[in-house]
Amino acid sequence: MPSLLPDLFTAYGMASMSALTFAWVMWMLGRQYRQQGMVLAIVSTLLLGGAYAFWALQSRWNNPPLHIASHVLINAAMGVFTVALLRFNHHRVTRHDAVIVGLPLMASLLLTAGWLPHELARFQLLQAGLLTLQAAFILLLLLRMRRHTPGKGWRLVAGAAWLQLLTIFPLEFLAQSTPPSTLVAQHSVAEILSLWGVVLVVLLKLTASCSGFLLMLRDRAAVMEQGKALLDPLTQLPNRTALVQTMQTAISEAARQKQPLSIMVLDIDHFKNVNDSYGHLVGDSVIQSIARILVQQARPGDFSCRYGGEEFVVVLPNTNAREAFHLADRLCQTVRKSPVPLPNGKLLHTTVSIGVHAGAPAHGSSWKHLVSAADEAMYVAKRNGRDRVTMSASVHAMRPRAEAAMT
Repeated sequence: MPSLLPDLFTAYGMASMSALTFAWVMWMLGRQYRQQGMVLAIVSTLLLGGAYAFWALQSRWNNPPLHIASHVLINAAMGVFTVALLRFNHHRVTRHDAVIVGLPLMASLLLTAGWLPHELARFQLLQAGLLTLQAAFILLLLLRMRRHTPGKGWRLVAGAAWLQLLTIFPLEFLAQSTPPSTLVAQHSVAEILSLWGVVLVVLLKLTASCSGFLLMLRDRAAVMEQGKALLDPLTQLPNRTALVQTMQTAISEAARQKQPLSIMVLDIDHFKNVNDSYGHLVGDSVIQSIARILVQQARPGDFSCRYGGEEFVVVLPNTNAREAFHLADRLCQTVRKSPVPLPNGKLLHTTVSIGVHAGAPAHGSSWKHLVSAADEAMYVAKRNGRDRVTMSASVHAMRPRAEAAMT
C-alpha cells in the first residue's frame, strides 16, 4: 500500500532548492534595490534554505546536531529579515541591527545547551516561543509600515508573517514528533493532513515573503517615479499635471462641504528683463526663490505649484476672499523683502503680481474656469502697476497699503 504521508526529506529538500531559486530571482529582479534591504532579504532566504536542508536531513537521520542547526538558522533568517524590513523603511545601519540578529541566536544556543538532547519536548516548546516572539515583532513592524507602504506586496509579507505566527507551535511539534517512517496505519487522518500542512506552510510562507518583499520594493519605486513625474524639476514644486488632479479633488470637496475655495495666480514682474540682463541662470534662481517662499508661507492644506514659466498657482481650500487677499498680500511683501543674491555679490530685488479668485464652486465646476478668473485678475494687477494683489470679483488693484479696505 502506498504511503499517504509526505516524504519530508524530499519536501524539505525541494523547499531548500526553492529558497535558493527565490534568492537568485530576487537578486536578478531587485539588485537595484540592494541599499533598501534587498541584500538582507536574500541573505534571509538563503538562511531559510539552509534550515530547510537541515530539516530534510533531520527527518531522515534524526541527528541532534542537525536539529540544532536548523533552529539556529531559522532564528538567524528571521532576525536578518527583520533588519531587511527596517532597511526598507529607510532606517540607517545601527548597533540595534546586531542585537536584532544576535539576541535570538544567543537565546537559541542557550536553549540548546540547557535542554538538548535529554529534554527535547521542553526545548521544542521554548524554541517555538522564541520563534513566536520573532514573528510577532516582524508583524508589529509590518503593521507600523502599512500607512506608507504602497501596493500589494505588503499584504503578501504580512500574510506570511501571520501564517508563521499562527502555525509555529503546531508545526514545531508535528514536524518532530510524528516520524513519517512509521506505517500509515499507525497515523490518524488528522496527523497525515497535519504533516502535509507542514510542507504546505513552509512553501507558502517562503513564496509569500520573498515575492512580497520584491513587490514592495517595485511598487514603491513605481510610486516614486510617478511622484517625480508630477514635480517640476527646477523648483521641486508640483507641476501643472499635479495641479489638475488637486483642483478636481478640491472642487469636489468644496462643493460637497459647501466651503469657499480660493485660487491665486502669481507672476514674477519684469522676468524677461531679468533673463535678458542677468542670464537664464539668474532667472532660474529667481524662480527657485519664489518657490521657496511659497513653501515657507503655505498653511497646512494649501497647494502651491509651478504653472509654467514664471507663473505659479496656489490653491487655498476653505479660504474666503478676505483671507485669500491677506495671504496674497503677505506673499507680495515677503517677495519684496527677499532679494536674490547675484554672482557679483549684489542683490536683485524682485516683485510679483497676484490675481485671486474666491468663491464656493458648484459640483462639476471647471478647474480651468477658476484658474482663468484668477489669471485675468493677475493681468489686471500687471496693468495697474504690478507688485500688488487684484481680486477677480472687483477688477481694481489693491495695493498693500489698502489692506485696511478689506477689514
